[in-house]
Amino acid sequence: MAGKKRKLSIKAKLLGTIIPVSAVVLFLLILVSYLVSKGMMKDSAMNLLDASIGNQVAEMEGWLQKDLVSFEMVKKNIEGTKPDDKELQELLNQYYNYNADYPEGIYVASADGTLVKPKESKKSEKGLLDSVWYTQGLSRVNMAFGSAYTNEEGENIISASGIIDDGEDKVRVISADVSLDHVSLIVNSMVEMEDAEAFLIDTVDGTILAG
Repeated sequence: MAGKKRKLSIKAKLLGTIIPVSAVVLFLLILVSYLVSKGMMKDSAMNLLDASIGNQVAEMEGWLQKDLVSFEMVKKNIEGTKPDDKELQELLNQYYNYNADYPEGIYVASADGTLVKPKESKKSEKGLLDSVWYTQGLSRVNMAFGSAYTNEEGENIISASGIIDDGEDKVRVISADVSLDHVSLIVNSMVEMEDAEAFLIDTVDGTILAG
């Protein structure tokens, strides 16, 4: 009887040792499996996000380039025909609300501070010569998008501008505005991942402009 009790005691001790050890080993195996799976899922998600961002960048560049081509066509048309002030006004009137990307149309600013814009446009002439789009436009012949800025209505804007040779003696800059709120809608509509977000970054200072 004593021998039987002894065997039971040894068996109990072994079980008491094996079970906790097995539980710890099982827990560690589950933890390692979870961490490995989590890492693989994270890598997969990041790869998918990178691919999505790459597609967005390509789409955005194509979209901006399309608008830039349109602006350049108007610029070359003006430079080729060299319209007088009345003809230029009539031409620019046609571009008001012509495209949802630049609803205020296309406008031409002179070094004397005057602005020729579509008749219905609310584009302000205030601080024209010191504006971002005008000063940056003076530095290039071909139109290009410059730095983002906030207009008088509090909207975040990015403008394409450049010097125009329309036959006038005074220096003139042609420009068009694109709202970053509009850009934001387009960027986020291109997102291919659920719950993902895209951001438009100003490369000058790293500021998030839209997203």
